[in-house]
Amino acid sequence: MIPIMICDDDTLWTQKLAREIECFQIASDWEVSLTHISQKPEEFLQYVRQERPKMGIYLLDIDLKSEISGMELGREIRRLDSSAQLIFITSHDELVFPTLSMGFSVCNFIVKGRQDWKKQLHQTFQIVESYYHDWNQPKTPSLTLKYGNHRETLPKDDIYFITSVKNTHRIQLHLKSGYRDVPLSLTELKNQLGEDFVLCRRDCLVNQSHIQHMDCLKRQLLLDNQVKINCSVRGWKALKL
Repeated sequence: MIPIMICDDDTLWTQKLAREIECFQIASDWEVSLTHISQKPEEFLQYVRQERPKMGIYLLDIDLKSEISGMELGREIRRLDSSAQLIFITSHDELVFPTLSMGFSVCNFIVKGRQDWKKQLHQTFQIVESYYHDWNQPKTPSLTLKYGNHRETLPKDDIYFITSVKNTHRIQLHLKSGYRDVPLSLTELKNQLGEDFVLCRRDCLVNQSHIQHMDCLKRQLLLDNQVKINCSVRGWKALKL
């Protein structure tokens, strides 16, 4: 459940916002909930510090008629909730640029006097919904190959092993989909690939997740594509046995 919180000193306006949030909930299958409304930024901050919401959506009036402005409130919220989505409410267009100049990310601005503020609010929620959906999708670890004007991204799990081509500045990637011969070196890729890939000998990086069997006497690996790879003494020690 994604929490939505409002801080605005205008009670009538907070009621309008609450109604539109309810309309959005009905129209969307996204799980959001209006969890808190405050007229005073001090009370609002107390709530945030106590509840410590994560990935919350915060609707903040810029001019709160208090010693704490909406901009200052937003900066403190960002410190407490690094993934916060900040939506600023204002009656004055001229406050938009000073807010942006404070240097923290803002999702959008809603201007109270505009006739299309409801549409703008719903569109902003849709943008945030899409962001959270993408953020929650599992990320497939990948390797990006860059050489010349070429750029290609490969899932790491598709790589069985990589060998350097003798006396050249080229490597061969042995993949589930076949082979790639590219003008790069093993050294350039080793740090990108991470600890799952081990230099089993000077000219070969192997993906340990594809090792099916390890022959200790021969220092030989059998991969799940049935390819056998010989290891050096140092490379064998580097493997996670």
